[in-house]
Amino acid sequence: MQNDGTSVESVLVPASEQPRPLDRVRMALRVRHYSLRTEKTYIAWIRRYILFHGKRHPVEIGAEEVTVFLCRCGGRGVRSRVDSL
Repeated sequence: MQNDGTSVESVLVPASEQPRPLDRVRMALRVRHYSLRTEKTYIAWIRRYILFHGKRHPVEIGAEEVTVFLCRCGGRGVRSRVDSL
């Protein structure tokens, strides 16, 4: 990471050739040997999160938006399913 917040990778590789955000998540999970089912679950939640915020890039979304998303999910019974585990 450079001082201006950009990674060395983003400086050396043109934006058109860089992997898309979800592909970057997939690569990171595979390097860490996560199961395919976990990968699919993480990707599904990230997709929901991005769609919930009008397809804004995750870098543009702050802590307040995370809270709104989680509160909204809690209202749909997600929290109760997780708490019952």
